[in-house]
Parts: sequence; structure tokens; C-alpha cells
Amino acid sequence: MWAVTIFDAEGNPIQYVPPTLLLAEIPPADFPRLLAMERISLLSSAVSPRPYFSGIGGPPEQRRIPMLEVLLPLPGRDASRPIGFVQYYIDASPIAAELAAIDRSINQQTFVTLGLGAVLIAAIMLAAYVGLNRAQRVIVERTARLTHANFELTLAAKASALGQITSHLIHGLQGPWPACGPW
Repeated sequence: MWAVTIFDAEGNPIQYVPPTLLLAEIPPADFPRLLAMERISLLSSAVSPRPYFSGIGGPPEQRRIPMLEVLLPLPGRDASRPIGFVQYYIDASPIAAELAAIDRSINQQTFVTLGLGAVLIAAIMLAAYVGLNRAQRVIVERTARLTHANFELTLAAKASALGQITSHLIHGLQGPWPACGPW
């Protein structure tokens, strides 16, 4: 823990530790929430400690640290109204390291999920391609057989018509010729 500040019910600082703490105030936007007995915490991943503590040398961009700021109302005998507030500035390096590990785990899970999804989609696409090729070959084969059957039916129809004409001619030749008069 870097610093602790204790405030009275009006938000005025009573005491703070360490004495090098520069910023001992409750942000105005947070004060109504604290009066409503709400707990407030703010995690900052890279904060310069210069605005908070005196005696820190060097440019502010050189040293950035993760920090957790926690504001808590101190309940009194009447639990609906606080008797004061406490503000903590906590080193958030362990929290930041844990969040970074969670981020890495989520990234790994995301890449594995995306990879498996891509493989699954590729397998489905391959199966669909093979199935469509097979269906196309069957259609081509059946079309060829249908074309051949139509050709044979056409030949059979022509042969049948030729047979009927031949039969009619032969029948006409076998029968008696009618007597014809002189021409």
C-alpha cells in the first residue's frame, strides 16, 4: 500500500500517510456516490506517481506504475450515513500481472477457437466440394444415358414408322389390283 487518507463526513482530509502524499482529496464526482454508501475503486494500468507523491525525481513519463485507488465510506451508528471516508492508493502490480496472464489465456483460447473453427469450416467446405463433384458426375452420367435412351427411342420410332409404311406397301402389293379401264 502506498498511501492512506482519512476524511471526515464533509470530505475534508483528517490524516494521511505518508507525509509525501500530495493529492489528499475526494474527487467531486465521487462524493455523492460515497454519501450513498457506495464503494469505489479505480484501477489505472500506467500512472505516474509524481502528481500523488513529492520527492519523486525524473520526468513523469519515465516511471509509470499500475495503481489501484479505493474509496470506502466509513459507516457510523446510522448505517445510512457515513461518519467519514478512507482512500487507499495500492500497488496494483500483482493485479496487473494477473490481468496480463488472463489476457494471454484469453488470447490463446481465442486463437485455438479460431483455428479449430477454420479447420472445421475447411473440412465442411471440402466435404461439400467432394459431394458436389460426386453429384455432378452422377448428373453427367445420367444425362448421357438419357441422351442415349432418347436417341434409341427416336431410332425405334423411325424404324416403327418405316415398318408400318413397308407393311402397308406390301399389303397393297399382295392384294388384287383393281381392274382399270383404258386410259
